Amino acid sequence: FLAARLISAIVGTLTIWLTYITARRFYGQGAALFSSALIAFAYLHIRDSHFGTTDICLTAAIVATAFLSGNILKDGKGYTAAAIAGGIAAGFKYNGALSAIFIFTAHILHYRKKGGGIKGAFLDFRIYLSGLLMTITFIATSPGLIANFSTFLNKLTFMAEFIKKGNMANTDIGWIFYIRTVLLSGIGLPFLLLSAAGLVYAFRKHRYED
Repeated sequence: FLAARLISAIVGTLTIWLTYITARRFYGQGAALFSSALIAFAYLHIRDSHFGTTDICLTAAIVATAFLSGNILKDGKGYTAAAIAGGIAAGFKYNGALSAIFIFTAHILHYRKKGGGIKGAFLDFRIYLSGLLMTITFIATSPGLIANFSTFLNKLTFMAEFIKKGNMANTDIGWIFYIRTVLLSGIGLPFLLLSAAGLVYAFRKHRYED
């Protein structure tokens, strides 16, 4: 258990740096300092870094996927590294598969930026190979998946039902529970409001990086 906690603490610290370099790449020094400070002082990140949880490794892999997807957005390169990072994220927790959104969005926006259009983006085989590589990485990092495939499907069904309806321990719909309870207690009201303001600003500014 001590080894797991040590790994969690190291990766939790690494995540602060990953957040910093990702934000700096897209938004500059000021945003990098703010976002890295947010995660450094977020209660949930500190708590889970203290214990041997998979959530911290999941977060690090997701942030790494976002950073590596920046290469796709910028010059159409780096699909392999981003897909591997996304597959590792899914291997830590199934919802890490959502990191594929970074890769897909960066791919589409890169084509729009260079004037290739949506059709050209879907005709580029690299996005399909990225999905395949991400899936292979996910399976490779989850060796029990094939042997216990029925359990895997049951867990996915449970997660889908929780997000849609909640459960007996929590009467809120799953995604509402995460916003009202997990985010609020996890980062605190001031940081939550500032993060929401940042999202609104990003939508209004509407750069490719946003």
